[in-house]
Amino acid sequence: MIRSQCASCKVLCNNVPMMRFGFDDSFMQYGGVDGIYFSDSWDGYPNERRELMQFIRQQNIGNVISLTGDRHAHYAGFVYDDYRKENPFPLMVELVGAGISAACRQSLQERLARGDEFFQAVAVADAGDMDYIYDRLPVLNVWMLFGAEAAMQYIQTKSEANALAQAKPEVNPHLFYADNDAYGYYRVVMDKDRCAAEFITEPQPIRDYTMAANPPLRRRVRVDVPVTEAGQPARFENWSVEGEEPLLGLKV
Repeated sequence: MIRSQCASCKVLCNNVPMMRFGFDDSFMQYGGVDGIYFSDSWDGYPNERRELMQFIRQQNIGNVISLTGDRHAHYAGFVYDDYRKENPFPLMVELVGAGISAACRQSLQERLARGDEFFQAVAVADAGDMDYIYDRLPVLNVWMLFGAEAAMQYIQTKSEANALAQAKPEVNPHLFYADNDAYGYYRVVMDKDRCAAEFITEPQPIRDYTMAANPPLRRRVRVDVPVTEAGQPARFENWSVEGEEPLLGLKV
């Protein structure tokens, strides 16, 4: 949902994300912290993405925001001008929305990892006696934001502090929000000063809530994207969460 009030933002709409999604498999022989997770998005077309980003920079087009989805999760981060550069430039913000009823990324990852006990264990953990809405924990959040060692540490100890102690800053440094067991949508309101985004996460729709005046809500994650001039780096401001915190899903 997008609403504009004399907005100064330029919106780039895609059916798949433009930003990179690195995959930390450094625990494997010949592995690294930035392998490709999704090849069916713009990570599968790095040359074309770089060409488009170079055009935006060369034409001094400022205040561009990418809105997209199709990853079965909520994400927010930066699209760099060139992910292969030593010091890439955060050219635009990208907001990625989950689906309301399609299977969430956490459940899809669990299915994809069947047959490989290690990969399944690093991405998924039983909630056990923890007070959590589902019986499986979205450890994939930890893996994507902080790396595989942090994810494994969380599985072993169920301690956020222990997991963060193993965090690798080089893992997806441009990714700030990952909510891999989310069902829902996001809304964006734009005006001349900012873009205000709100990610709404609801429980898995296993019953009909269409007639409910107030469908159940897990959380609202809000963030502002201030207007920037051409040549200025994209940035986020004013992160906040209402309701249940995403499991180590915010890098702020």
